[in-house]
Amino acid sequence: MKLVLKLNNDEFLIFLLFALLGDGHFDIKNKMIKLDIGVSKYELWVDIIKKIKSYGFKEYDSRNKKTYIIWTYKAIELTRKMLSSSTIKAMIESLSILPDAEKLRRLIALTNIKIKP
Repeated sequence: MKLVLKLNNDEFLIFLLFALLGDGHFDIKNKMIKLDIGVSKYELWVDIIKKIKSYGFKEYDSRNKKTYIIWTYKAIELTRKMLSSSTIKAMIESLSILPDAEKLRRLIALTNIKIKP
């Protein structure tokens, strides 16, 4: 986990993207991103969580897990930053055509939402 903390900002966003693809949820209707972390993983990720929270994620506790949520324009901007690499974006777009790739399609849709000035 110490290696993750040494990642530069762009590299950390790729790490975060794959964490969200595994344990996260992209909600188009509410314009939010949610990441659930079990209590056992949380103990390993304490320092990583600090970095995740620096992007605007708020922490919510429940008995068996911690949930991190980022809302509206911050969520949209974060998805845009995560897909700013043309290679990552192309990979996500290519995989999103698969029948069971709903999460990828929601990620792309969240990225395309217009932000009102």
